[in-house]
Amino acid sequence: MKKLLLSFVVLIFLNFSVRGQVVELMGMGIKSKTSATLEIADQYNIKQADLFAVSKGLNTLPPIDGVLFDNEDSPSSNWIPIVGSQYLSYVKDESIGYYTRSFANPLNEKFNASIKIEDYVHSFYAYVYRTSLTASYKSVVNVEQVFMYHNGSAKKYVYTLDIGTETASRDLTIKVPISELDEGQRMIVIEIEAGPKYQRFVENTYNSLGNSLLIGEYQLKDVPGNISEVTISIYSPDPGSDNLNGDSFFVGGVIADVEKVFNGCTLTQGYWKTHSTCKKNGNGPKRDDTWDLIEGGKAEKTVFFESGKDYCEVFNTNPGKGGKYYILAHQYIAAELNLHNDADPSDIASTFDEATKFLHENTPEEVNNNKDLQQMCVRLGGILDDFNNGRIGPGHCDDKDEYTEKIAIKVASSKNKVNVFPNPVRDVGKIAFTSKQSGDTRIELYNISGQKVGDLYNGVTKKGADVLIEFSTLHLKRGLYFALVKNGNDTMRHKISITN
Repeated sequence: MKKLLLSFVVLIFLNFSVRGQVVELMGMGIKSKTSATLEIADQYNIKQADLFAVSKGLNTLPPIDGVLFDNEDSPSSNWIPIVGSQYLSYVKDESIGYYTRSFANPLNEKFNASIKIEDYVHSFYAYVYRTSLTASYKSVVNVEQVFMYHNGSAKKYVYTLDIGTETASRDLTIKVPISELDEGQRMIVIEIEAGPKYQRFVENTYNSLGNSLLIGEYQLKDVPGNISEVTISIYSPDPGSDNLNGDSFFVGGVIADVEKVFNGCTLTQGYWKTHSTCKKNGNGPKRDDTWDLIEGGKAEKTVFFESGKDYCEVFNTNPGKGGKYYILAHQYIAAELNLHNDADPSDIASTFDEATKFLHENTPEEVNNNKDLQQMCVRLGGILDDFNNGRIGPGHCDDKDEYTEKIAIKVASSKNKVNVFPNPVRDVGKIAFTSKQSGDTRIELYNISGQKVGDLYNGVTKKGADVLIEFSTLHLKRGLYFALVKNGNDTMRHKISITN
């Protein structure tokens, strides 16, 4: 089991947002405890974990040796005192501060995610950075730690986050970790503003043990798409100026989870093969730059999970020879690129995440030796195939590249104005036809006994239009089938031989 790589860094408190990044905030109050553990679930997509432990030493400096570690490492950390700020009125005690440590996981490998803390501190929390193509939001982060003591409304501490722009309005969820350091009731004021949208929140807290950590969540709805900035203003009221009673507390940074607006559509594995640098598939000059977004930084040359091959080598491995692992792998690559291309993941989120975990845990050889794993590949690959072909999800893109034009020419030369290729079909086939009428069009598949076994297409076509669809045969038995293309009042029939 891999563990996180330790890195000591000087924290630069700037906005941090990466495409596909989501940030989980977790923690607990631990005053009077000598140890505590944060268990981080779902280990496969974690890129980094930043740990913080807040301490108020009451004029007694904390131990030089730190307190943060995972369970495969020795305890250690950085100690950063907070000794002054223009926003604070209480700045004298250098024993007020926090321990911090970062664990990086640049290879996105599985690691032991049990993280512990020891020593006398008040709260313990972690920012867990993940990559996720299936999340409905992205996270923007500022981890600056601030200590407040009656700073008052005239000296609000303001976090400013760049949330980017979108084509439509979106909701924001702001998360703030707040550590209490003493017993008693205190008031915390949080104001959130993004363009014309504004909300004010007041937290009244009390903890008789004085070991509280509040992770507050606050929503700002329908932020206009052209607004690119959100400010989060926080202060501890000053009884003298605000007529409200605040007290001392730590603010452990802020997260803005920004709802995504999806504008993309999907393309088949055939498109992504022919628009890459994979030599066997040609068309390198027509390469789609979406490949550059593949995590790993080497695009087509990135190693594909535990296969021992890069993306091109996987794409160029025929499932008939390489095994059913490659049925899933081919559809996964296409789905991954479609998600990078801004296709809405709602219909396949759980499937894609399940497939990601499966590919982390299994090699092609292991799949070849296990029928249950082979069936899993077929099941997951079939769902992703439906997504890539537009049968589920946002729908297939109407791309008009040379690949489609060549197919259209091939269809036009067919006497029946409908063609299936390759024929016989193994795993994946294509149907092309010329629409004779404008209106509703369906493609139904029947077995040799005349029983309907599935719908391959259901849409609207225009007269004279050349239509190309890709379909999966993974769920079908070997044998002879017939595709019926029902176009308005016209029906076209074509024989298909399936050799799965």
